Amino acid sequence: MCGLTMCIFGKKAKRREKHRRMAAPTAPQEKPKSHVLVLIMLECDGAAFNNFIAQLPNEGASYNQRYEQPGIDLRGFKTALEAQYARDLRESQVGRDAGVLGVAYFGGVLLNPPPLELPSGLKPRRQTQTGRNVGLGDLWHLEAVDASPSHSAGRGVNVYVMDSGINENHAVMYVFVLNDSLRQEFQSRDFPESFVARDDKGNTHELKDSNGHGTAVASLIGGNNVGVAKGVNIIPVKQLLPDNTLGLPTATKSSPMSVFESLQWVLWHVVKTEKQGKAVLNVSHGSDTSCATNIGTRPSWTDSIPDPTEEEQALSDPWKHFLKVLNQQDIVVVTSAGHDGVNTEDAAGTQSPRRLACPGAVGEKTLIVVGGSQRSVGDCGTVEFWPQSNSFGIVDVLAPGRDITVARHNYDGVWRKDDDTSLSAAITSGIIAQYLGEFDLHALEPGGVACIVKREIGQVGVSGVQITHEGRSYPLLRTLQDEA
Repeated sequence: MCGLTMCIFGKKAKRREKHRRMAAPTAPQEKPKSHVLVLIMLECDGAAFNNFIAQLPNEGASYNQRYEQPGIDLRGFKTALEAQYARDLRESQVGRDAGVLGVAYFGGVLLNPPPLELPSGLKPRRQTQTGRNVGLGDLWHLEAVDASPSHSAGRGVNVYVMDSGINENHAVMYVFVLNDSLRQEFQSRDFPESFVARDDKGNTHELKDSNGHGTAVASLIGGNNVGVAKGVNIIPVKQLLPDNTLGLPTATKSSPMSVFESLQWVLWHVVKTEKQGKAVLNVSHGSDTSCATNIGTRPSWTDSIPDPTEEEQALSDPWKHFLKVLNQQDIVVVTSAGHDGVNTEDAAGTQSPRRLACPGAVGEKTLIVVGGSQRSVGDCGTVEFWPQSNSFGIVDVLAPGRDITVARHNYDGVWRKDDDTSLSAAITSGIIAQYLGEFDLHALEPGGVACIVKREIGQVGVSGVQITHEGRSYPLLRTLQDEA
């Protein structure tokens, strides 16, 4: 009996020992490494670019993405790097050999992070586009700038609309063309040459405009009925991509990659099509407070690193590296002043490319900044300053910005009224395109077209009269004449 008991106890003891071995705690796992996502911007040829990439640590290889176009030496490379390594890269021998211009930092990441469970059941808040549905009605903006009614105005000029995409099926995008019998007929505009930037994960998107901003802007530049220069080639460049962070279906955002890749493509396309002096880049991104649409572009991408220097902030901006080259290729860049109702510029904090028009900045003599005007409250036949427009010293000209009829993006034949200096910039781009279509400034002064246009814009006025607002005088936009 005792032997049997000992045998049973012995078996139990062995089972307990086996269980202890199985339940023994595992060795502590290595903590995931913390890195930052970066866009490295370089000026180099293809061989140097490949050699540079080969020398980078490959821990963040799953995030790698190349940004390059044939014949363009401004190149970009997205990856994940340890923060201090990335900050030292430009001054390192590797960075100097490769021609690193700057680095954008746009988010921390964990390499091989633990799985993350996301909450479910959240319904996105419904959001509708601002502006009321209207008929065509009063197109006062065309009369205010003396826009040509001709459907050939601006013919031969490319206007790149760097925005949220376009509704290519809207009636505003139809144009008059010559058919086989040499008679004009109304046909839908084709957009075979357009560009959609990839998002920060490398995903591609469609050209369709889910926000409405890009469609409105394009309609004023060269659209039928409401457009200023109806003969231009509208080339959509979609760099404001869908942002589902807040569950808002119309929200958009930009990233250093979408800005860099879009500017790179525009530069390549102008060179490829030999449109130097016949190209306008419209960048209707002026306001710092457009939370509903999230239209702005950021002044710098350095939030992911502690205490960034002024130099790091400046060099993280793709615009800084591209604007000079765009000007050299005689691409006229137009941007909006914004509609925050302020008159003191904060170049370091603004979200708009307009900061590069500040004194001493790279676009001081070339980047055109447009403020807004409106019909006079007491006399609809006169034009006055729109109080909601920003009134910085860098504003070159005022163009209609209030109570403007534009195409509505989500209905093919519907119009709406809107207020925005983005619309002022679009109207200005159309007037400039008409001017470039009539005069060959590139032959007159290669590399100096943007300077000429900015100078002419600053001199033109309606009947020689300028608007004075808070002690500053601004010319009103009018069709340009050959005074270069």
